[in-house]
Amino acid sequence: MDPVSLSAAIAQAVANATPELSKRLGEGEDVYAEILEVAAQAHEETRSILQSTVDSARRAGHSWEAIGRILGVSKQAAQQRFGRPQQAFVGDVPAVKRLYPVNAFNEMTVLREVGQFGWHSVGFGVRFHRIELSAEQWEHTRIIANPKAVSDLEAQGWQRIGEQSFPWAYFSRCLHTPRRHGDPPPDILWLIRGDTAPNR
Repeated sequence: MDPVSLSAAIAQAVANATPELSKRLGEGEDVYAEILEVAAQAHEETRSILQSTVDSARRAGHSWEAIGRILGVSKQAAQQRFGRPQQAFVGDVPAVKRLYPVNAFNEMTVLREVGQFGWHSVGFGVRFHRIELSAEQWEHTRIIANPKAVSDLEAQGWQRIGEQSFPWAYFSRCLHTPRRHGDPPPDILWLIRGDTAPNR
């Protein structure tokens, strides 16, 4: 399918999902905000489809170089964005903890420290991050969310963490470097607790 036809098909699918909105286009500006919300949901769905398709291509034997070429990015960017790092386990259970308490002033410093030891954020809430342990180091960043900034980061291999927490959007990226052995410094280690917080 050519890009124009694909774009038209996607637009039609979004319109079909909410047929009442197209009938209200002349009713005022509020309807455009509703359309934007639907388009954002469609964007999330296409991101999920792309991730699943990349996973399938990898299982079928395609290299990161080949996948990157198709997507118009480098091998490294493709692997950073879509790669699934090796999971570390405690016994037979994935190592998932809660980083608490943290706040807007110290959370990025804390995430930078724990990321060196393989911990990365997979969700967040009020004063906490839900973190997961892998065999590789991670980096994190936080931005004031806007569509262009989000798109630029994703093109560089950053993965969105949860939903936006106004005004911030959080991202993580696997460095594909073995994690440091041992534990983070004591002033950071005490923040890593058993996971009792809901995922967001």
